[in-house]
Order: sequence, then C-alpha cells, then structure tokens
Amino acid sequence: MIRYTSRIVDATDQTAAMEAIAVGQLDAGDQTGALHTAKLIPAEINRSRVVMHIAIAQARSGNVKDAIETVKDIDDPLRRNMVLHDIAFTRAKDGDSPGALATARGIGSELARARAYRTIAAVQTQRGKMEQARCWINTLTSPIEKSSALLGVAHGLLDNGGIPPDASYEQLHLVNPSRD
Repeated sequence: MIRYTSRIVDATDQTAAMEAIAVGQLDAGDQTGALHTAKLIPAEINRSRVVMHIAIAQARSGNVKDAIETVKDIDDPLRRNMVLHDIAFTRAKDGDSPGALATARGIGSELARARAYRTIAAVQTQRGKMEQARCWINTLTSPIEKSSALLGVAHGLLDNGGIPPDASYEQLHLVNPSRD
C-alpha cells in the first residue's frame, strides 16, 4: 500500500494517505508498522500527530519502553509533553510511581511537568500512598511543581474512590461530585 502513495502527486493528498494507512495499522494492532509508516509522512505536523497516538497506544498496551523511544520522534514540544504526561499517568495508574516520576521529569515545560506531578500525586493518594507521594513532593524545588503536586494530594484525598483500570487521564475524577 505504501508504495502506491508515491504515485500521488499532491503532497497534501500523499500526507493524508500515509496518515490513513498509519492509523489503520494502529487500529489493527500493528504498532511497529504504524510507526514505520508514520515516519514516512512528509508533513511534520501530521507525522507528529500520528506518532503521538502510536506512543500513547504503546504505553497503554504495556509497552512503556517503546513508548518512551517513540516520544523521541515527536518534533512538536506540546505534543511530546502531552504524550509524556499520558505515559506518566499510565505508569502511576499501574503502580510504577518511580517510572511515572522519571517520565514526568522528561517533560520540557515546567507547567506541563507540574500538571503531571499533580496527576501522579492524586493517583498515589487515591491508592492510599499519600506518605510516599509527600516524600517525593518534598524533593521538588520548583514552587509551581510543588504546589501542583500538593494540590494533587488534596484532590486524591477528596476523591479516594479509586481509579478504574481503563481510565484515561482525562477521566481522572479529581473532585468528589457528592461533595459539590
């Protein structure tokens, strides 16, 4: 299929075709093939978008090591930070707090990193590991990161109902609706 896309003259159409092929491969479970195809997409913005989805799929399927490697192929810093946040959340949700924190430290923006720390702290607190969270929070030197992580502890205490195993970070309930 990929060899036929070279016959498409218009670059926009070629990009769209390559993107569709990569997404189809990802939907079929072929993460390796999807990544190979995505790297051939000529338009950087489209390539970064597809690679972002591949990295998230890798992390959520338990292939965190490859997901971390795939993130390196994302040129857009905003998308890279989003994926690293998702990987950090996935690792925290799976009980790998050291891995979640290591992933969060790789986020380039202080504000995005603070958001990841808040999510990790909320997950840990919801799982009854508030003291463990407070230990690493005390090592943070950025006031923004530290206050955000402490906010995560507070949110975790408010909603200590647990996290469904298939939840995404967008679905993380940080406030208990019965108290609002």
